[in-house]
Amino acid sequence: MNKSRISKWSIYGWCVIVFTFIGGVFLQSHMHHRIPIHWNITGNVDGYAQPWVAVYIMPVVHAIIYGFLLILPKIDPKRDNYLTFDHTYRLFTFVFVLFFSALIWMVDLQGIGMQFPLVMLLQLMLGILFVILGNWLGRVRHNYFIGIRTPWTLANETVWKKTHRFVGKLYVISGVIIGFAAALPHTVGFVVMIALILLSSSMGIVYSFMIYRRI
Repeated sequence: MNKSRISKWSIYGWCVIVFTFIGGVFLQSHMHHRIPIHWNITGNVDGYAQPWVAVYIMPVVHAIIYGFLLILPKIDPKRDNYLTFDHTYRLFTFVFVLFFSALIWMVDLQGIGMQFPLVMLLQLMLGILFVILGNWLGRVRHNYFIGIRTPWTLANETVWKKTHRFVGKLYVISGVIIGFAAALPHTVGFVVMIALILLSSSMGIVYSFMIYRRI
C-alpha cells in the first residue's frame, strides 16, 4: 500500500479523533451530573452515565478501534490484496472515524442540554453509511477481515467478487430506505432498519453459496 498516502489519511483520522476529544473536554464543565448515553427503539433515553464516560471512555474506545483498523492490512495473510483497494480501504477507515466522532459529539451536546432528534439523525447517518459502503463494497478484494466473509467467498475469488457486487447493490438500496425510514416513528424506523440489515446480509450468504455451487 502507498505508505505516504496511508500516513496522510491516518493523520486526518487521528486529527478528527483528537478534535472530538478536545471538544468533549471543553464541554465537560457544562454537562449535567448525569448525561444520556443510550436510547431505546422508541427514541426515549433509557441509560445515563457520568460525563467522563462520554468525554474520555468513548474517545478511547474510538481510538483503539481505529488503530486496529489501521493495522489490519499489515497482519492479514492476504495483505498484498489490499494494494488493489487501498484507496477504498483508506476512505472506509476515515468514514468510520467521522461516523463515530459524530456520534460522540451528539452525546456530548445532549449532555449539555441541547435537544435534537438524536435517534432520527443516527438512523439517517446509518442510511448514508450503508449507501457509501454499498458503493465501495464491490471494490474490496479477497481478504480475511473486511467484507462478506462466508466459507464460499473465502474459498473462491470469483464468488467473492460476485457476492460483493451483489451485496453492494443491496446495501445501497437498503441505505436509501433506512434513510427515508428515519422520518417514520422511531419504533417503525428501527424495525425497518434491522429488517433490511438482516435481509441484505442473509441474501449475501445465500447468494455466495449459490454462486459457489455453480462454479
